[in-house]
Amino acid sequence: MAPRTHLGTAPHRGGTRVLLVGHLRGGRGQRTSQLGGRTRSRSRGAWTRRRLVARAGIAPTPTGPARVTRRPRRIAAATLLAACALGAFAAPAAAHAELVSSTPTPGEILDRSPAAIELRYTESVETSPDAVRVFDGRGDRIDTGSVRTPERTTVRVGLPELPAGSYIVTWRVTSADSHPIRGAFTFQVGAGTNATSQELRGLTDKLLEDEQSDGVLGALYGIARWLVFAGIALLVGTATFSVIVWRHARTSRRARRIGWTGWATLAVGTILGGLVYGPYSRALPTGDIIDLDVVVDTFGTRFGQMALLRLVLLAIAAVLLPRLFRAAQSASEPDPLPRWWLATAGVTTIGIVMTPGIAGHAATGDLVALALPVDAFHLLAMSIWFGGLVVLSGAVLPGGSVQGLAAVLPRFSRTALICVAVLIATGTFQAWRQLGSLDAFRDTEFGRILVIKLIVFGVLLVVAMFSRNIVTWLYAPPLDEAIPVVAGGADDHPEPTPEELESEVRRLRINVAVEVILAVAVLAASTLLVNAPPGTTALASTADGVEVGTVYLQSPEADVDIAFTPGTAGLNTVHVTVTGSTGTPIEVDNVTVTIALPEQRIPDLDIPLRRLSPGHYYAPSVDIPLPGTWAITVKVLLSDFEQPILKGKIAIQ
Repeated sequence: MAPRTHLGTAPHRGGTRVLLVGHLRGGRGQRTSQLGGRTRSRSRGAWTRRRLVARAGIAPTPTGPARVTRRPRRIAAATLLAACALGAFAAPAAAHAELVSSTPTPGEILDRSPAAIELRYTESVETSPDAVRVFDGRGDRIDTGSVRTPERTTVRVGLPELPAGSYIVTWRVTSADSHPIRGAFTFQVGAGTNATSQELRGLTDKLLEDEQSDGVLGALYGIARWLVFAGIALLVGTATFSVIVWRHARTSRRARRIGWTGWATLAVGTILGGLVYGPYSRALPTGDIIDLDVVVDTFGTRFGQMALLRLVLLAIAAVLLPRLFRAAQSASEPDPLPRWWLATAGVTTIGIVMTPGIAGHAATGDLVALALPVDAFHLLAMSIWFGGLVVLSGAVLPGGSVQGLAAVLPRFSRTALICVAVLIATGTFQAWRQLGSLDAFRDTEFGRILVIKLIVFGVLLVVAMFSRNIVTWLYAPPLDEAIPVVAGGADDHPEPTPEELESEVRRLRINVAVEVILAVAVLAASTLLVNAPPGTTALASTADGVEVGTVYLQSPEADVDIAFTPGTAGLNTVHVTVTGSTGTPIEVDNVTVTIALPEQRIPDLDIPLRRLSPGHYYAPSVDIPLPGTWAITVKVLLSDFEQPILKGKIAIQ
């Protein structure tokens, strides 16, 4: 059927101009002007798309993209619902694990030896045989080594009969988000020593430092996490590109290699992470990554279980990938994928993108049932966009002509735009949940890394915007209205030459390559974020640059060492030690301590102290009503005529 036309006239200087307005089959309009046998389009992009599609022989027939993507879209909808269900039924955790109480309490003075040390946390924790250690005042270990967990939030280690003296407890457990957490406190048996003295605190810091993870293990663990993210992006992104964006990618040998590279990268990252995690979380030597007992213990943790699940899903993916790229063995038209393949691939994708979050930050804190699917959508959108960029750069754009790219670039551009919207929405939620306040951007490692990631991501968006503008210029759809255009007028653009079109494609290749490089940098920043404690947790450990719970005040006459344990709002044990120029406790007539919180209009609060030994004073149950940086004033009565007054600040969480 020939195109229907009608004639119209328009006023023109020097006479009447004849306009020809054509209507294409299917009712779509085309705006043209005819003068001297020449036809021009008002829209440069519309002209390009019509001409290129005609040259390439591409038409939106029922066997084209619309038919290919109908079933995958239904599978995608089912994927979203399943991810939400997994998030709702995942076991929640209250927050990044913190020690809430212990027996004995930090700084407590006992009349007799305790039978065991018991630690209680805000959430379930994972332990190792050396999770809790007890040392005497000389740094010698004295616990029995029998660590038990009567409840998932409680850890206990037995003790022999302890003589009078000061003791140090160090602990290292794994939180639900797979982060190792550690800490220490002191207590004493009898009143003859001071468990909070500066000397003993120095020994405590040294013991904690000795239990830090090897730097090599930390680097290997970070590499493993990056490989996992990169592998997921390549594997999921390539599969999605081949199924939803452009089915002819299934016939590309380069696309097949990218997909299998993603599979291998994810497998290597998962295995490496499983081997490194045990020694990393327990502060063991690097050589223990091949210790069979350590590996077995690792696969009993949440991180290890998610690694095992991911390996099972990779085995399923190894069966699905050959069917996806079967057409790559020849240049034939790819066959439609069966429903069983799409359903299995959808479930496998859900599992793969959920595993990092279940063993990460999304599994802790508030709103876990929402945070887990949000984390999965964030990772899924990242994979579709970043993985698609790699396929576009490595398999589609090289050697591709303007005509040949007409079927893929507009569709991927729209897909990438949706992914960006999902990334911004889910990323905003994650930042709000894990930072807690704007101060965390500046004051925590997590916040500073996030700022770097946002800057790189912003640059990536700018480059992507230029790429999208090129695609829009090349393949803008024709307008539906039939509007006459005056030849030579402002709206009558010259037809682009083939050289101009190919130049734009070359620019697009460069832009996409830059996008891939920036995407690698974003993944690196994401890996650092995963390994850093959330801002809400890190911010709780410091306040205004003041060490939490302790303060050391100096004067020419005497120095005063003050410790509030546990250093949080609520009941605290307070130890005050007065030392002379030699650093040893000295006898004084009296010591008084007052604290105040001016910004909350809390006036001076007196702390009732009782003398334990020369220079050592103690208050067992002091109620601190609010967290914050408190002003502290200490008056030391050395004699009837000498009373130095020392002032400072002490941070209470």
